[in-house]
Amino acid sequence: MKLVYISAKENSKYSGVYRKIKCQIEGLSRAGIETELIECDEMPRWKKALPFGSRSFDWNKIEIADNVDVIYVRYQLCDFQFIRALRKWKKRIPNVHIILEIPTYPYLKELQEMSNALTIFRDQLYSRFLHLYVERMVTYTAHSSIYKVKTIPMVNGIDVEKVKKKNKKPLENSNNVNVIAVARVNFSHGYDRFLAGLKEYYESSCKNKNVIFHLVGDGEIVSQLKQYVNENDLGDYVIFYGYKSGKELDDLYDMADVGLDVLGGHRKGDLWFGTLKSREYLSKGLPFITEYEVPEEVKDVEKYILKVPSDESAINIETVIKFVESYQKLDYSTDMRTFAKRYCDVSIVMKPLVEYLKKTE
Repeated sequence: MKLVYISAKENSKYSGVYRKIKCQIEGLSRAGIETELIECDEMPRWKKALPFGSRSFDWNKIEIADNVDVIYVRYQLCDFQFIRALRKWKKRIPNVHIILEIPTYPYLKELQEMSNALTIFRDQLYSRFLHLYVERMVTYTAHSSIYKVKTIPMVNGIDVEKVKKKNKKPLENSNNVNVIAVARVNFSHGYDRFLAGLKEYYESSCKNKNVIFHLVGDGEIVSQLKQYVNENDLGDYVIFYGYKSGKELDDLYDMADVGLDVLGGHRKGDLWFGTLKSREYLSKGLPFITEYEVPEEVKDVEKYILKVPSDESAINIETVIKFVESYQKLDYSTDMRTFAKRYCDVSIVMKPLVEYLKKTE
């Protein structure tokens, strides 16, 4: 079976999206599915503004051989050009299976914050025609269908063996609690909630530990977070590292006592426990904080996950300290990594898609 995977070109080979795509391709290859990745450049802004311009790629430049069995597209929003491309592919290769992956759904709220009215109008208009050409939607939610297309629900996965296990650091030998977040930071990460919690903690009279926040990565709102830190005299307790990778990043993980998953998914209507970051923390063997409900299948390591409210409240730092202290004498890194291999390794998470494709042969 031959599969073509179409996605936007990632600027960094170390980005979370790029690493996820490579993991997916690795999972497909292990299952015996020959996969070709086609990375596409975004259309220039002026072309996007044309009445029938494409919001994403120049679909006419994507060449797909006649012997391809599956066209897998990482969804980039819908417009006339995309529907026309789907129709053309289906007409030329009638037996081809067209599958879309929707990384985030529902996405309308986020789209309204990031895009103009024309983009939203196009997407809402033309997405109604997807069911005419698309066979399945891969989704990371519990939706059984999207735009009248049946879904293949999956969870994010990671190649666990390629993630270096965290070296355990005993908290009892230190008065510090080191909290790490590694991300290309945007508003929906909700790290401002943690900063607000730090502000309340250091203004209170019950400071029994030094809680240090290590923010690793760049992103569109890092400057706003820095401004908040400066305005609230948190400079001694928050460190901004910028982008890090390799040994530098591994060393920061080794130093950390707890990680931050998403704390602002509710801002875009996302309440699904499935972030790539949570998989990385599991594979590292690093307990973490999340606003998502922990699903039943994660109960084996639930004691290493702190669930906080899915709202705009500041994170309670005293609760974080007690959480970290609760597992320090346990073999948490080994427990979490063993679980990650069973739960979110790429060979496991790709099974629903692989099994569906095998049935179509």
